[in-house]
Amino acid sequence: MKILVFAFLILFLGFEGLQAQEISKKYQIVLKDGNVLKGKLLEINKTFWVLETETLGIIEIPFENIKSFEILDKNQEVTDNSSNIDKTASNAYNPVPERYLFMPSAIPLEAKKGNYSFLLLFTGVHYGFTEKFSAGINFFAIPIPFFLSNINFKFSHSFKPNIHLALQANNFLFYEPFFSTGLDLIHNPNLLITLGNRRQNITLGAGTFFSFIYPDFRVNPFFQVSAVTPLNWRTFLVTQNFYFGLFETGLLSNSLAVRLARKNKVYDLGVTNFTIYDYGDVFDSFPAPYVGIQISLGKK
Repeated sequence: MKILVFAFLILFLGFEGLQAQEISKKYQIVLKDGNVLKGKLLEINKTFWVLETETLGIIEIPFENIKSFEILDKNQEVTDNSSNIDKTASNAYNPVPERYLFMPSAIPLEAKKGNYSFLLLFTGVHYGFTEKFSAGINFFAIPIPFFLSNINFKFSHSFKPNIHLALQANNFLFYEPFFSTGLDLIHNPNLLITLGNRRQNITLGAGTFFSFIYPDFRVNPFFQVSAVTPLNWRTFLVTQNFYFGLFETGLLSNSLAVRLARKNKVYDLGVTNFTIYDYGDVFDSFPAPYVGIQISLGKK
């Protein structure tokens, strides 16, 4: 419960208020390519406008791309086709909204786009084959004293611009030659729901782990609560919390990191705390630094 409350607090950290009256009003902006945006104007400078839209969240619009604009009345209805805007065109976006640190969100990875990640000692690649289906592979970068890899599949569906549902299946190959574990194949289906947009959201997830080789390894629970919220236009705060059971033991991981977004890259720097439970009691707890880089790949 403390983890859930903490994640919600992180999610709803507010922006600093902008005082100018013109900034607080809603605008309709027509771009030179014919797209129409509607939203609240947050900032104006000589190079770009910052607009908060319903479908895309907060975006930066280069001033040279604006054809015309007007202030909207409260009751004025305007068609907003901002969902057609190329999301990679603005640094204001979180370039990897489909991922937190180790864990994913339910937000779909865009078709024919992907990302590369190097997180602590894990590295991987994910790719969107369609607007709803993506797949990826992750593996332990230093395969000593054990080897761990994961092939995962995710089916996503967005019911509304701010409600996303996904079914994910992780398939782990684990090999440890020095003790008695040997080779193991572990399957982890889980359901994810994400509330929010690409820039600010929270994800709840639940699933199970089971082994194809060891019959005693059955029905081990998995839970996830993760969130991301902006601190300013290109800096985010990311929290990721997950728990999974393993026989009579369990592992709880709590992570908090600052994310720096730079065009198609994000740099994550923070701390992760691992807590190991044995028969319901805390067996061990230790922190570790979290360092990661994730790069958005694909057509621009």
